[in-house]
Amino acid sequence: MGTTAKTLRTHLAALTSAPSTAKLLEALESLQGEHASLEARLVMLRKGAVKPLDEKERVRVEEETRKWRSVEGARRKIAKEVWKTVKEVGEGKEEVERLREEWAIEW
Repeated sequence: MGTTAKTLRTHLAALTSAPSTAKLLEALESLQGEHASLEARLVMLRKGAVKPLDEKERVRVEEETRKWRSVEGARRKIAKEVWKTVKEVGEGKEEVERLREEWAIEW
């Protein structure tokens, strides 16, 4: 009897937390509109209706890209040094792994 009640409560909770049909229809309509808009943009791109960047803009974009790649490299070096220090000072591999997961850091 207790397991049946628990199962029914779980099932009821799942049903009440599910979005209503009206909300699902509204979301579907929104997504269909977004899909149509993206499809229209894709058709334009496939036709080649995109104007190319002028030389000045292209140079600016390339300079920005180089700048941010340099910043990324510097930050990677800093992060590497910090983790090297953490490993040296840390209380073991488990502690370092715990910190890495807690701070959501990938390496």
